[in-house]
Amino acid sequence: MKKISNKEAAEYVRTTSEFKGSNTFGQIEHGSYVVYSYGYHYPMFVFKNGKWYENSDQYSKTTSKHKSMLRPDFTWDIIKLTTKELRELIYN
Repeated sequence: MKKISNKEAAEYVRTTSEFKGSNTFGQIEHGSYVVYSYGYHYPMFVFKNGKWYENSDQYSKTTSKHKSMLRPDFTWDIIKLTTKELRELIYN
């Protein structure tokens, strides 16, 4: 998969398309679309069953910037969950 800028990746997130950005990536996983920052330990956003979910746990300053850049379209209601809750959502 070609590496793209995070600015370009924002459109991939909006369309739930797989991508590899700058220390970010989005992929289909167990029937969910998941956007990660710096690896599998921190899912930032999850799209499952027609709903967007956002990680409510604080992390690094850079990851906070990733979240701002890649946040799904603001017309969606985004449900905030912890990292643990997001992992449960992805795998169940």
